Amino acid sequence: MKRKTIFSIILICIVVVSIPAIFWIINTQNEGTGDNNHTVSGSYLINHNHAHLEDLKSIPIEWIEEAKENLNIAYGHTSHGSQLTSGMANLDAFMGGNKIYIYGPDGATNDSILEFYDFNGGFGGVLTTTSASDLGNPNDDAWAAATEEYLDHPNNPGTNVIVWSWCNIAGHNITRYLSHMENLISAYSAGGSKGRNSTNQVNFVFMTGHVDGQGINGTNNLQNGLIREHCAMYNRTLYDFADIESYDPDDNYYLDRNVNDGCYYTGGNWALEWIIGKTEMITSSDTANNEFNGGDWYQCGAAHTHPLNSNLKAYASWYLFARLAGWEGN
Repeated sequence: MKRKTIFSIILICIVVVSIPAIFWIINTQNEGTGDNNHTVSGSYLINHNHAHLEDLKSIPIEWIEEAKENLNIAYGHTSHGSQLTSGMANLDAFMGGNKIYIYGPDGATNDSILEFYDFNGGFGGVLTTTSASDLGNPNDDAWAAATEEYLDHPNNPGTNVIVWSWCNIAGHNITRYLSHMENLISAYSAGGSKGRNSTNQVNFVFMTGHVDGQGINGTNNLQNGLIREHCAMYNRTLYDFADIESYDPDDNYYLDRNVNDGCYYTGGNWALEWIIGKTEMITSSDTANNEFNGGDWYQCGAAHTHPLNSNLKAYASWYLFARLAGWEGN
């Protein structure tokens, strides 16, 4: 074979392999600059760039209200996943107690509340017979079966957003996870096998697993990388759990220093270090130290981690909800 032909083949292979990475970089940059034109069914990358207090405050109130009026979310998780909802629980009090950032099943009859079904173990409650707690518990398949049962049940409350989280992602079959997600997306999208249309199709949110102290070359990060690559290639919505806890609120990076889920890294703990000299809202009734009065962070539940980490995940969660509701982001 001639050298010119060999060179041409190599060049084509390089271009094909590079295309997904190029689209991922473009998408990530757009999220940070506001140069995007996503639709509700488009790709949303939610990571540390959307997990600052200022990111939460940048969301127009009308899009918070739009999310509360139109989203119906079911969230399956165990302890690590509870960091999102634990942070969300005290967020409204921290932001002034004006009942803006409130959520729960009561949203079914009240558009001022985000309709949100929090399944901390036992996804679906009485609407499912398959026992599933998170993406790997009791196995790599149960969550998908439980999701389908829940969505197909005649008493389903009208769910249009499904979110599942991991406990420890290490050792789980990521190819199977991605396949299950794609099958569900295909079935419950408008025109899919479940007979949905543009008014009742379901959005599925991918999620990475928590950091584990093994760093950039550790199993967890390699597993997370497969999910990120897939979401980039197929324009899927991703809540990057691991990326959020790899940075402190000042955007200092710690994954290369082996940060773990408790915010400890080689040489310290980014959360404990960041709160030094910062104003803390101790309880939900501590209005003197809420954000309006100069508060920097707030106490809340925080399984396996520091409350500050839960704060960041709550900010990013509302950013996700606003994007799913149609906001173009910043």
